[in-house]
Amino acid sequence: MLSQRMRAGVERMKGSRERV
Repeated sequence: MLSQRMRAGVERMKGSRERV
């Protein structure tokens, strides 16, 4: 629930930041 949503957001933010 919250863990999955938070994990997806963190992974997306981390990937976006690492990608840039």
